[in-house]
Amino acid sequence: MLAACANEPFAWDEVGYPGAASGTPAVAHHPGFCSATEARLGDRRWRAGWREATGELAFVMSADDRATWDQPVIADARDPGARVCERHAPSVFADSSNDFLHAAYFIEAPGAPGVYYVHSMAAAQLEQQGAGMFEQPWAIRYGARPARTSVASRGDTVVLAYEDPNSARGRIHLAVSSTAGHSFEWHTTVPASEGGVLPGVELRAREVVVTWRDGGESGRLVRRRGSFR
Repeated sequence: MLAACANEPFAWDEVGYPGAASGTPAVAHHPGFCSATEARLGDRRWRAGWREATGELAFVMSADDRATWDQPVIADARDPGARVCERHAPSVFADSSNDFLHAAYFIEAPGAPGVYYVHSMAAAQLEQQGAGMFEQPWAIRYGARPARTSVASRGDTVVLAYEDPNSARGRIHLAVSSTAGHSFEWHTTVPASEGGVLPGVELRAREVVVTWRDGGESGRLVRRRGSFR
């Protein structure tokens, strides 16, 4: 599960340098959360973030375009974290094609720090059903270095871009699921992403688009498109 895939799932184009990033998480603020990220479908919005008091990864939903928010629903409580407010914000994506809610994040789970993924198959019912709305988290890659993530989906295809949690210099990895996030069959390194940080990812028909900053947060924006084989 955690090793690179022997058969590269993409045919990559040349490196490009766009003027603006796409597919990057939209960071939001929410009372009681250290940091959060927001996704939306019409008037419905979801925020995923770290609860300041407990370190839990929690989701809140608004059905009226941020006028009111439902109570938090817990997705991962394994890292109570003395350093909760130092963590990178999770990434979150709401899929209009199947009403799934996806999140990717880094935590220092006991004995197994690394990049993780979790999802709910009923985003619109998040508050009504509460506990049990999220499936068990998937370990995407173990490593001690805090990593930023970006996630996107279209139906059964889920793509997750993340910083290498084992590399001091940095590079961007990509995990791909063809089972709506129930397993991740392909793991690959994005070519020419050495030194990359702040990943963004999106799906466009038969291709994935990955962006990152080259050599640091203030570095130039880089883009790579990969066509599914």
